[in-house]
Amino acid sequence: MTTGLKCLITTYSNAFLVSGGGEFELVQVCEALIAGGIQTDIYGPRSRPLAYYDFAMHFSLHPSGYTLLEAVRKDGKKVLLWPNVWWLEKPTAQETERILAFIGLADYLLFKSKAERDNFVTHISAPPNKCLVVPTTILGGFVDQGDTSFAKTIVGTEKYLLCVGRVEPIKNQLEAIDISRRLATPLVILGGVGDTAYYQECKTVGGNLVKFLPVVQPRSILLASLYAACCAVVEVSLDPPGRSSLEAALFRKPLLLRKSPWVQEVFGETVYKVTAPSLDSQSLIIASWLKDEEGKVGLAHKRISARHGSSTALENFIQAVAYAIA
Repeated sequence: MTTGLKCLITTYSNAFLVSGGGEFELVQVCEALIAGGIQTDIYGPRSRPLAYYDFAMHFSLHPSGYTLLEAVRKDGKKVLLWPNVWWLEKPTAQETERILAFIGLADYLLFKSKAERDNFVTHISAPPNKCLVVPTTILGGFVDQGDTSFAKTIVGTEKYLLCVGRVEPIKNQLEAIDISRRLATPLVILGGVGDTAYYQECKTVGGNLVKFLPVVQPRSILLASLYAACCAVVEVSLDPPGRSSLEAALFRKPLLLRKSPWVQEVFGETVYKVTAPSLDSQSLIIASWLKDEEGKVGLAHKRISARHGSSTALENFIQAVAYAIA
């Protein structure tokens, strides 16, 4: 498939100093665009002069990225902006003013779900006709790399729960640790450290039951093995769990997520859900999840495969991008 379109992906200057989900998302969107026939580069020494590209796709609202985005806009290129934020409280007046400046440079704002769009427009006044929902696309081939022996050698146990995400309060790993202790089942937390104090607290509370692994490259053999070898995935973050939960569904793993508009939109009733702050009244849900007593795994796999992991999903993604720059 070739569209003839050429895209430059940009972000803020220090985005890759600490690896995390947002940066990995950027790389995988680049791969999806290429797979869909859009020639795509990530801005850097190996990208071409700006005049070569038809449009730019900018990730994040970080202030240090504004100058670059402004230069792209002044060159007359179409701009698609991925805000990639989830607010738990209203942004400050200063932050709101800065974000509105970003919006002023964009032709469209891209969101991976209606829930993320709704969270954004609840706090920021964005023109409805500028907001476009473009669901996450997961390219094929990743699940086929799932050699369980590789992960079991790294983890050192046959049975474990997996939690993917940077260690920081919004990802709520302390609750995942609480769940693993209730079940007396080891927990592997996979991701970099976003908050050192919170990480130390998680280590203290988790003790020998919890193993922390550093960031693993997306779509890597090790990541596939960690998914394939785990007995279930728990992500009770305060923001949308995102791509990792979709990948877990494709690996046919029981999922325990926090009840939220995002989870309802993306998964419907195909996953097990808990609500905060107390888990005491939800012990039956937790026990049912680990054994998949309600048979949700197959339903989640079917739903996510069709919506995010199929050739049709990729085609829909590319069509949405083409529409936005037409």
